[in-house]
Amino acid sequence: MRIALEADFANLGLVRPFIVAANALGRNADAAPLVESFVDFYPVNAELLCDYAELLNALGQRGAARERLETVLIFEPENERAKVLLDLLTTE
Repeated sequence: MRIALEADFANLGLVRPFIVAANALGRNADAAPLVESFVDFYPVNAELLCDYAELLNALGQRGAARERLETVLIFEPENERAKVLLDLLTTE
Protein backbone atom coordinates (compact mmCIF):
# COMPACT_ATOMS: atom_id res chain seq x y z
CA MET A 1 0.00 0.00 0.00
CA ARG A 2 2.83 2.38 0.85
CA ILE A 3 4.35 1.93 -2.61
CA ALA A 4 1.04 2.83 -4.27
CA LEU A 5 0.77 5.94 -2.11
CA GLU A 6 4.33 7.01 -2.80
CA ALA A 7 3.84 6.49 -6.53
CA ASP A 8 0.79 8.66 -7.08
CA PHE A 9 -1.07 11.36 -5.17
CA ALA A 10 -4.23 10.25 -6.99
CA ASN A 11 -4.34 7.31 -4.57
CA LEU A 12 -5.98 9.46 -1.90
CA GLY A 13 -8.48 6.69 -1.15
CA LEU A 14 -5.67 4.53 0.21
CA VAL A 15 -4.55 7.03 2.83
CA ARG A 16 -7.16 6.19 5.47
CA PRO A 17 -6.60 2.40 5.24
CA PHE A 18 -2.86 3.10 5.40
CA ILE A 19 -3.31 5.11 8.61
CA VAL A 20 -5.52 2.39 10.13
CA ALA A 21 -2.96 -0.29 9.26
CA ALA A 22 -0.08 1.80 10.61
CA ASN A 23 -1.96 2.36 13.86
CA ALA A 24 -2.75 -1.35 14.22
CA LEU A 25 0.90 -2.20 13.68
CA GLY A 26 2.18 0.52 15.99
CA ARG A 27 3.88 2.27 13.07
CA ASN A 28 2.28 5.72 13.33
CA ALA A 29 5.63 7.49 13.34
CA ASP A 30 6.62 5.74 10.11
CA ALA A 31 3.30 6.66 8.46
CA ALA A 32 3.27 10.33 9.45
CA PRO A 33 5.69 11.72 6.81
CA LEU A 34 3.84 10.06 3.93
CA VAL A 35 0.45 11.18 5.24
CA GLU A 36 1.82 14.69 5.69
CA SER A 37 2.84 14.76 2.03
CA PHE A 38 -0.77 14.03 1.10
CA VAL A 39 -1.95 16.78 3.43
CA ASP A 40 0.44 19.15 1.68
CA PHE A 41 -0.96 18.07 -1.69
CA TYR A 42 -4.63 18.24 -0.56
CA PRO A 43 -4.52 21.05 2.05
CA VAL A 44 -8.29 21.58 2.33
CA ASN A 45 -9.47 17.96 2.24
CA ALA A 46 -11.46 17.80 5.47
CA GLU A 47 -11.47 14.02 5.82
CA LEU A 48 -7.75 13.80 5.20
CA LEU A 49 -7.06 16.56 7.73
CA CYS A 50 -9.20 14.78 10.32
CA ASP A 51 -7.40 11.49 9.64
CA TYR A 52 -4.06 13.25 9.98
CA ALA A 53 -5.17 14.93 13.21
CA GLU A 54 -6.01 11.52 14.66
CA LEU A 55 -2.58 10.25 13.62
CA LEU A 56 -0.86 13.27 15.17
CA ASN A 57 -2.83 12.80 18.38
CA ALA A 58 -1.75 9.15 18.51
CA LEU A 59 1.84 10.41 18.27
CA GLY A 60 1.25 12.78 21.18
CA GLN A 61 1.31 15.88 18.98
CA ARG A 62 -1.92 17.34 20.32
CA GLY A 63 -1.15 20.93 19.36
CA ALA A 64 -0.51 19.99 15.74
CA ALA A 65 -3.64 17.83 15.73
CA ARG A 66 -5.67 20.73 17.07
CA GLU A 67 -4.31 23.04 14.34
CA ARG A 68 -5.40 20.60 11.61
CA LEU A 69 -8.89 20.36 13.07
CA GLU A 70 -9.17 24.12 13.40
CA THR A 71 -8.20 24.38 9.72
CA VAL A 72 -11.05 22.04 8.82
CA LEU A 73 -13.49 24.20 10.76
CA ILE A 74 -12.34 27.33 8.92
CA PHE A 75 -13.38 25.76 5.60
CA GLU A 76 -16.25 23.65 6.91
CA PRO A 77 -17.59 25.22 10.13
CA GLU A 78 -20.27 22.54 10.47
CA ASN A 79 -17.95 19.55 10.07
CA GLU A 80 -19.14 17.25 12.85
CA ARG A 81 -16.15 14.94 12.79
CA ALA A 82 -13.72 17.84 13.27
CA LYS A 83 -15.87 19.24 16.09
CA VAL A 84 -16.02 15.89 17.90
CA LEU A 85 -12.29 15.27 17.51
CA LEU A 86 -11.47 18.79 18.70
CA ASP A 87 -13.71 18.28 21.73
CA LEU A 88 -11.92 15.00 22.50
CA LEU A 89 -8.55 16.75 22.32
CA THR A 90 -9.61 19.41 24.78
CA THR A 91 -11.13 16.93 27.25
CA GLU A 92 -8.28 14.37 27.28
